[in-house]
Amino acid sequence: MRDDHEGFLYPQVNSGSCTRCRRCEKVCPALHQAKNPQPPEVFACSSKDAGVRQQSSSGGLFSLLAEKILEQKGVVFGAAFNEQWEVIHRFIDSPQELALLRGSKYVQSRLGDTFKQVERFLGEDRPVFFTGTPCQVAGLKKFVALTGKFSKHSPNLHSPNLLTADIVCHGVPSPKVFRLYREEKERRHHSPLKELSFRDKTHGWQNYHIRMKFESETCLISPWKDDFMRGFLSDLSLRPSCYACFADNFRSGSDLTLADYWGISRFHPELFDDQGTSLVLVHTEKGQEYWQRVVPMLEWRESALKNAVRDNPCLVRSVSSHPKRRLFFEKLGTIPLSELIADLLKPDRSLRGQVKRVLRFVYRRFVRQHD
Repeated sequence: MRDDHEGFLYPQVNSGSCTRCRRCEKVCPALHQAKNPQPPEVFACSSKDAGVRQQSSSGGLFSLLAEKILEQKGVVFGAAFNEQWEVIHRFIDSPQELALLRGSKYVQSRLGDTFKQVERFLGEDRPVFFTGTPCQVAGLKKFVALTGKFSKHSPNLHSPNLLTADIVCHGVPSPKVFRLYREEKERRHHSPLKELSFRDKTHGWQNYHIRMKFESETCLISPWKDDFMRGFLSDLSLRPSCYACFADNFRSGSDLTLADYWGISRFHPELFDDQGTSLVLVHTEKGQEYWQRVVPMLEWRESALKNAVRDNPCLVRSVSSHPKRRLFFEKLGTIPLSELIADLLKPDRSLRGQVKRVLRFVYRRFVRQHD
């Protein structure tokens, strides 16, 4: 895997070692896209444990599912920061490590050899819970189906020990953009970054902030005033494939889909307390099995897919590329990121710009009402 000029990883084939078996093409989920599955079961839920919810981005469902796997001497895969503040995929096998995988990381993660690790654990008959973006889950499912080495009891195409959950994905920003952002913040505070949370709930779940801790101070920043998050939420810094995702609309093959239940106060007000509510979509019998295992630890309600999609449209469709995306990456690294973001995202005060904003607002309202 090699970084391109935008900072995204792409595979580079070693032609000297390639045997032209074409297995990489056979396993590629982008070349073999799945059809839309049957509509899932939809639930709104939150953990009864207030401590778990406070440490989680939404309602704490991921932690409860992970604990069930760990109770069976299994392993849990997810995204975590390493010592260099890179987002990597890794596994944990104890509840004490669960905090490493909690919380949102709005950066493309490095998978490394985690698929081979999943294969090894399945071969040892250990339960595995893999979480990631829809494209990562789709890739794992293709890889596991191709290798077929799951366990001595199940050598066929499906492993009874593998549970997968994808997260609703807005798209993944470039690791290069995140690195430049972090370095700029560290220079400004004359201190290395000590702690980072993209979804701090000090001011509530809906009004989440970015929390950054340095040696001298801790900062809470609104996402719409933070350079990195503004680029992310404006679809300026995403990977090109995210604008035409092959795994959206539940095509990843996951057992479960996890997300925030935005709009919960309208559809299930009895569950809303602004401390975080999870949305879970159950796609398979395996997903249903683990959903039933955690139900006793949840406050929950059955819900409707159209309600879940209304305020979380990335469930079923990709975002659109920002018109200044190409210019953003052309200038990236030539001037400070804060200046670049401020310049490219400043509102157009012309009459044309105002008309475009009104039309965009009307269009989004129309789409939401007809989802």
